[in-house]
Amino acid sequence: MMLYRDPAFQSVDQVVAGLRHRLRRVDLLPILHPLRTRRRVAVRTAAELYFKDDADRASALQCVTSSISTGVGLTDYHLLHGYIISRRPSRVLEFGSGKSTLVMAQALYEAHCRVPGSSPGHLYSLEDIPRYHEDIKRLIPDRLKDYVTLIHSPKRESCWRNEVWGFNYAELPSGRFDFVFVDGPTEYQDDQEGKRGKKGACLDLLYLLERDPDACLDVVVDQKFSSLDAYQSVLPRGTVRYDPVMNMGFMSCVRGRLLQSRRPTIWLRHGDAWQLMGLS
Repeated sequence: MMLYRDPAFQSVDQVVAGLRHRLRRVDLLPILHPLRTRRRVAVRTAAELYFKDDADRASALQCVTSSISTGVGLTDYHLLHGYIISRRPSRVLEFGSGKSTLVMAQALYEAHCRVPGSSPGHLYSLEDIPRYHEDIKRLIPDRLKDYVTLIHSPKRESCWRNEVWGFNYAELPSGRFDFVFVDGPTEYQDDQEGKRGKKGACLDLLYLLERDPDACLDVVVDQKFSSLDAYQSVLPRGTVRYDPVMNMGFMSCVRGRLLQSRRPTIWLRHGDAWQLMGLS
């Protein structure tokens, strides 16, 4: 495993990782997968109907269009919203605030309103870029403010167990969580020593799992191949799955006690997002 630790081999490791990421991008080209393309159209249509048929959901999407963040896809919002409505997690953690923050807060609001007298779920969302943090704070409607806590936390470069390089937030909320959405941080934002765009793993999930080895987490990872590779390398084979239709990674009921020493990764196993998350 010295390949990941010895500085003499770091450039080789980076080249190999970069080639794998580019191959995945090529694999996503519609012309190579006509059936996959039809499935994408189907899930996109389902997502449009899901939000169009409900006034509150439609209003949440209207707020989303005003955000300056890049956001994720409509089908991703559909999955995140549907998961929270169906599974009713009590504590949700998001790494990287943005448009998805509004959608998940709306889902927690709806889930609470459907069961009067029940305990409301709560979303903790971390962001290191001040303008994104302030933008989301500005956009959250009054009815959703009791369901979300926005945390501005600087990110830092670190190395988990001296094996996995990447970034993590300086302030990780305490307590146990049921559901985690990983949308950053994974790269340098400024041109620090020519490192702009250099991608590492979002290490917050690994620190969270390590902190509470018996906690059971459902995890969604948004198009972060560097993070997916890292998670796959320290968790049992088959734990980290990838949906090429939605272009997202998934882990169902993962526990910290499953963490292992780093090993070489293989091509991510494919799976259906809705089935993997236990949804209809």
